[in-house]
Amino acid sequence: MSKLNKVFLMGNLTRDPELRYTPGGVAIANFGMAINEKWNNADGQVQEKVHFVDCSMFGKRAETVNEYFKKGSPIFVEGSLDYQTWETDGQKRNALKVKVFNFEFIGGKQEAKPGGSSNPSFPEGPGDVPEEDIPF
Repeated sequence: MSKLNKVFLMGNLTRDPELRYTPGGVAIANFGMAINEKWNNADGQVQEKVHFVDCSMFGKRAETVNEYFKKGSPIFVEGSLDYQTWETDGQKRNALKVKVFNFEFIGGKQEAKPGGSSNPSFPEGPGDVPEEDIPF
């Protein structure tokens, strides 16, 4: 039986993207998102909950997100869930993150950060970054 691991999220960045590169030269952008959920309870009162999600993106798209997005920017992402475990100072830690394959600009015109270009390009698809270049 095949499994499905697909996530679509729309929210705002909680911090500026952090860009770094693997030893092989593949760009990695890490950023957080806040996704607001609103509903009416049984009494008709509006309830709200905010979900905070850590995301990672790779390749040219990572460089583009780093160039055009900053804390507070709205974004729509498509990706998959990635459960990570590690140990720090004898303590086992874990986190559920989103590995982002694609994104969309939302909420109006995005301006490049100072020093950036004004023409985003997306030459590669989700499978164009070799699996061995992805650090998790």
